[in-house]
Amino acid sequence: AVITLQAASTDLALPYFTETADLPPDSPEAALRTVRYAFLARTARTWGATHVAVAHHADDQAETFLLRLLRGAVAGLRAMQPVRPLDGLAPPIRLVRPLLDCRRAALHAVCAAAGIVPVEDPSNNNERFRRNALRRSIMPSLQPLWPAAVSVLTRTAHWLGEDDAYLQALAAEAFRDLPPAPAPIQVAALLALPGPIRRRVLRAWVQARTGLALNSTQLAAGEGVLSGERTGATLARGWTLHRAGGWLTLAGSAETTEQTACPFSWQETAGTHLWPWPFVICLQPVPAALAATPFQVCLPQSWQGRELVWRGLLPGDRLASGQGRLRVAEILRQRGYHPTQRAAQLVLAEGSDVHWLVGVRCSEALRHNDGGAAAWQVSLEPSQQPHA
Repeated sequence: AVITLQAASTDLALPYFTETADLPPDSPEAALRTVRYAFLARTARTWGATHVAVAHHADDQAETFLLRLLRGAVAGLRAMQPVRPLDGLAPPIRLVRPLLDCRRAALHAVCAAAGIVPVEDPSNNNERFRRNALRRSIMPSLQPLWPAAVSVLTRTAHWLGEDDAYLQALAAEAFRDLPPAPAPIQVAALLALPGPIRRRVLRAWVQARTGLALNSTQLAAGEGVLSGERTGATLARGWTLHRAGGWLTLAGSAETTEQTACPFSWQETAGTHLWPWPFVICLQPVPAALAATPFQVCLPQSWQGRELVWRGLLPGDRLASGQGRLRVAEILRQRGYHPTQRAAQLVLAEGSDVHWLVGVRCSEALRHNDGGAAAWQVSLEPSQQPHA
């Protein structure tokens, strides 16, 4: 393949780029694809390109549709999109697929007429990959029975993509009416939604809180929790979904709480979103510390450089008060917080020492830090609700 690339580069007087990735031979298809696309995005950005074109065709599209159908990926039934962002940076590099309407045989014929010998990826012969097994065994058996199978499948994928876009727009409207993650949501509010909208809203809510993109099995488990068939469901990476007292909540293990922890930045900021919590941060120096409020505290300048973190609750968390170091869980229980609400609580902590229970109270040191000394004022304001 590299020799062919070198020859084409010489003939066309264009540069070419290669990179070697050291991956285990049994890496899944998704991991290999991620590495390839990351290389394409980096190279495009390095050389100032705005688009990357790939040669996926109609037969690839039909295979993708069947693979996602067998996986139960409802939203994925739109298969491959003609244009999509290749990376999450701004401005985005766009991946384009100009040949999605062309059949494989027609493209081979064009290459033959032009004297071009296509380069075959050696991994295409490895039936350990499901796509190759589908391409080499199942698709050929469909052709005699349904000669128009590829056309029908690609057209269906296109129509389902339009349906999904419409349902996603409706789900986004419903999602905006819910309290932002990580707050719990009422089961009744979700059950009042039509099934196609409810599942998309549930998926978006979980993703906004955890970063998880639920697969069909996890989504079905979530539906079971909503319907009351079960009280909880294990999702992935230590996250669990629970139903109690008419509320739906997400809870993470101590490990997931630490993974989603966000280091406190001492750089002056305004409007920085504190993912996955529904707040934006404003940090600014003030000549004299102000009295603490539920959503605003002043940190002494002498604290600058201390390793504070934003995170959820952990077992053993304590907050310093006039009565000693109080258990945070007990403080919230006395305030009437339901366990589902405790699971969504944000704190500013240093190890197991909690300095600020956001929206509730702060430690004794910050509570009485209004004596006129210069300080850092930290304010939290509600962020915009993310879209479904």
